[in-house]
Amino acid sequence: YRQFYYYCSKRLNKKDMDIIKTSKQEFRNNKRLLLSESQADVQGPGDCFEMDALEMDIEIVSELNSEQIIGRPILYALIDVYSHVITAISIGFENNSILGMTNCFMNLCDDKTEYCKKYGFLNIDIKLWPSNVLPNRIRVDRGSDFVSKDAERIFNELNITREIVTGGTGSLKGLIEQLWHQLHSSQNGSLNGAGLIRKAFNSNHKKKAILNIKDITKIVITEVLAFNGIQLENYKLTKDMVKKKIQPIPYQLWNYGVNKYGNPRPIQNKSQYMYTLMNKPKARISRRGVKIDGLYYISDDINFINQMYRPVPSATTQNSFHLRVVHRVLQIFQPLPDCSGISPG
Repeated sequence: YRQFYYYCSKRLNKKDMDIIKTSKQEFRNNKRLLLSESQADVQGPGDCFEMDALEMDIEIVSELNSEQIIGRPILYALIDVYSHVITAISIGFENNSILGMTNCFMNLCDDKTEYCKKYGFLNIDIKLWPSNVLPNRIRVDRGSDFVSKDAERIFNELNITREIVTGGTGSLKGLIEQLWHQLHSSQNGSLNGAGLIRKAFNSNHKKKAILNIKDITKIVITEVLAFNGIQLENYKLTKDMVKKKIQPIPYQLWNYGVNKYGNPRPIQNKSQYMYTLMNKPKARISRRGVKIDGLYYISDDINFINQMYRPVPSATTQNSFHLRVVHRVLQIFQPLPDCSGISPG
């Protein structure tokens, strides 16, 4: 053993030993040389966002039946790299799904005042949560929700550069990963005994679950407003920031960046933006209405009703066409131009 140890100490360096003990992927993620930082080559607010999804460590119940466990909520978030401001969130049950990503994008153009009012926040400080911003670049991982063909289409239509980081290296989008750690550490104390999943054999989180999806959304909104207004510990202020007495607070850094680099790219056409984010399923129309994913929808539009009455060769024949659907609000769908004269429902 001593001879082997001597041989290794002479032939291998510290890097080689760390790779042998773990793996190249683990070394690249946790022990590589830090020769730059996340803010490098970022030109102000809105230039680059980071996006990821988190399966929260809590079991929740149904809003209709508090005794029914429905699983763990999935949180999507967008965070600005320059200022560390959280710009958008989405909470649902879609894990590794294009629906979770698009819902987060929809929150990006929401009026945050109206959005917060839905959950009981009546008088929020609007400067704490910017909205109506379209980023130039977004850093994502290799999850199926971010590398799918639908995601590629959405990024291309919105003219957003998709920067896919190397697999197994979450540190390359460290801001969003650190946000998850801070979210867990701040919530674990208050959620203990309310369905919080603990790494213990006697967790009993399913029996203790009492919160529903709206309760979790309220908690996350509170965390977002607090995070955007709290002082950052390790943010490196520039000489000009120190001179102008800018505090390392996300919303102040955002305002400083806007004054220095100009306003971020706005969402100019909200209708077109929402249309881009809609899903594109194939639908069929019959006398019962439009069938989408096994469910039927109807509309009061006269052209739509006439299409339902259109004669067909046989009683079982149905007219198929493509449309776009807002899964965030299931009552809304938008037929595509090639749907034989059907107008929007």
